[in-house]
Amino acid sequence: MGRDAKRIYLDGALAGITTTAIATSSWPMIIGADVDNGVMTHYYVGTLDDLRLYARALRDDEVAVLARRP
Repeated sequence: MGRDAKRIYLDGALAGITTTAIATSSWPMIIGADVDNGVMTHYYVGTLDDLRLYARALRDDEVAVLARRP
């Protein structure tokens, strides 16, 4: 799998892989919603627990270690 592959993890388990480009825009990143032409849309309905952002992609083994932490 190439460097362009994106992996999605849910509770430490690999939930999916895609090579589709992630859409970007010049609008600020919003956690739990999207901004379309300056209007917040597509709100996430639910809760997020233990959300983390990293400045780099984590390796599979690093994700596994995080999933084991209480």
